[in-house]
Amino acid sequence: MYTLNSHNSIMKNEVIKYLNIINNGIYIDGTFGSGGHSLIILEKLSTNSKLFVFDKDINSINIAKLIKDSRFFYKHSSFTEIKNFLNKKKLLGKVNGIIIDLGISKDQIFNSKRGFTFLKNEILDMRMDNTIGIPAFLWLKKASIKDINKVFNKFGEEYKYSKQISEYIYNYNKHNTIKYTFELIKIINLFHKKKYKRINNVTKYFQAIRIFINNELYNIKKLLSDIVDILDINGRLIIISFNSLETKIIKNFFNIKNYNINNIPLHYKDKRNFINIKNNLYMKKIIKLKPNKEEIIKNKSSRSAIMTIFEKKMILLK
Repeated sequence: MYTLNSHNSIMKNEVIKYLNIINNGIYIDGTFGSGGHSLIILEKLSTNSKLFVFDKDINSINIAKLIKDSRFFYKHSSFTEIKNFLNKKKLLGKVNGIIIDLGISKDQIFNSKRGFTFLKNEILDMRMDNTIGIPAFLWLKKASIKDINKVFNKFGEEYKYSKQISEYIYNYNKHNTIKYTFELIKIINLFHKKKYKRINNVTKYFQAIRIFINNELYNIKKLLSDIVDILDINGRLIIISFNSLETKIIKNFFNIKNYNINNIPLHYKDKRNFINIKNNLYMKKIIKLKPNKEEIIKNKSSRSAIMTIFEKKMILLK
């Protein structure tokens, strides 16, 4: 059972500070989770403002239904659908701020019973939206050695034992089914006999399967490709990443080296901040932040968080 909770959300004060909340504004929480960021945003919104929230997890949407506020609207959907949703509502290009928290909520880890944690013996489902797609254990059952190994390499950055573990999983699944988290952990630990200094042996393997099953990296790229169309001028995107793969996508996507800058006037001195140029509109990086020491002490899961803030601007031609 999920609970409406504002205590465990990452960097709440920074979200409010950099979201630049204005009167009669339109805001989006693209990863509602347990509602932490949404609740503090609602506290700051004016009477005629609106907050739209999205989440793939139906359990999170059931929590959202508990919020009785005329300014609040929820949708059971991925943040990849924000652009289509706004277009249908005739609100495209009118959003003043978006918060995207790419982390897994504590409810998903401890209460979803979908195998997101290796601390409990649960079914290897790992779908954020368990109404679509196939659970992780079925994918492992059908996948080839090559495909399993590729996922461990690409999304878990595991190489040393990944091939051997992939072969073991494949051969074991010929006559059995690895259906529960502890079964997978037991196999991984057959090869990883020494523990890492900072993380559990199985962390990266679980991460890899979860990212693959939920198409997480594609989802980030889709949102970033839509963001210029979604936001109003001076509207802001706050995105919080938790692993090197997410952070790398954000850094590279918003990197001037990857874009044609021929249409940028020469009187702009710092072209490094110009990204996603479209119809003389662009996203400017405002700041990148990490949690302070006090927050990390209170919430250890925040230690790997990186918050990046961007603002939509218009190129002023002379």
